[in-house]
Amino acid sequence: MFIQNLRNNEAVSQIIGEIIFLAIVITSISVIFTQVLSEPGPQDTTIVTIIGKIEDNQAVFEIQRGEPLGLDTKIFINIAGGYDHFEYSLQEDFIQKYILNHEWNIGERIIIPLKEVQNGKLPKVEGTIFDTTTNSIVFWGILQEGIVTLH
Repeated sequence: MFIQNLRNNEAVSQIIGEIIFLAIVITSISVIFTQVLSEPGPQDTTIVTIIGKIEDNQAVFEIQRGEPLGLDTKIFINIAGGYDHFEYSLQEDFIQKYILNHEWNIGERIIIPLKEVQNGKLPKVEGTIFDTTTNSIVFWGILQEGIVTLH
């Protein structure tokens, strides 16, 4: 009886060892597949740094670093909290002279003329840039003369 019990304990130990070994193999193969063999899917965000400011009564936007933005990118300008609201696309002719019929790349500036509204001065001007490819806002800020305040 004692010999039979010893054999059962060895069998249980061997089964537990095989289960642990199998778990290690499955985990290793999963890690190798996900980290090395699989291709990453599409990115759901655009990584870009855009600087916006007012220069000579014009809204000026420049990509400082990150990914280029496609021609379907939208620029929204809101003057005086809704007094005037403008929507632009990178496909518009006056913007094309800045980006030369291609994506908006690092170092390229887009200049949008603004109207003076009160007493020859621009009131608060908000700018928003929307990347339609990733359906995300890549810039939002209150434009000021020479600087930008990001939120």
